Amino acid sequence: MLRGILKLTLCLCLGAVIAPAAFAEGAAPAITEQEAAAIATDAYLYLYPLVTTDVTRKQGTNIEAAGLKPGFAPMNAFPTGRPSRRPT
Repeated sequence: MLRGILKLTLCLCLGAVIAPAAFAEGAAPAITEQEAAAIATDAYLYLYPLVTTDVTRKQGTNIEAAGLKPGFAPMNAFPTGRPSRRPT
């Protein structure tokens, strides 16, 4: 327990010493309006499908038990609406 506290204290002290030196090197160069628009476009095209997929997953699995609402079920459960056919 004491070793963990000592390591944490040492890391915090070293971080406090190193951080001003890292910021003193200079600020990043400013980007142009066109570069900012390109970055925003790339972020939108990449992240929008990920966010909408996650929202859809959360809406489809926000239910207590399978079978309460057709097509919806909690995580790791199958939303079976009717029994499957048996081979004859």
